Amino acid sequence: AGQNPTWGETFEFNLTSIRADGYLEVLVKDQDPGSNDLLGVTKINPNQIRSGPQWYTLTSNGRAAGELQLGFSFDDADDFPLPAALHVTVERAWDLPKSA
Repeated sequence: AGQNPTWGETFEFNLTSIRADGYLEVLVKDQDPGSNDLLGVTKINPNQIRSGPQWYTLTSNGRAAGELQLGFSFDDADDFPLPAALHVTVERAWDLPKSA
C-alpha cells in the first residue's frame, strides 16, 4: 500500500445534535509495531458533508501531507429532523508522507 493505501473501512457515528462550532476531525496514522506516527489530519465541517465520495487535504505541522478520500452516507430517522447516523468509509489515500 505504501503512500497510496486503500482501506474500504466504514465507521458509524450517531448524530443526535450538531453543534454550530463542531467538526469531524480525521487523523491518519501509520501502524508500525510499537509506534503509530501521525501522518496527517483534516477537519471537516459537518454542514458541508454530502453523500458520496469526497477528497480532503491532510496537513501535518502546517504543511500538506497527502489526500484522503472519504465516502459518506446517512441513515434517516423517521421522526427526527437530523440524520440518525453518519457512515464514513475511509476509501483511499494519495501521496501520504513516509512514516518516520
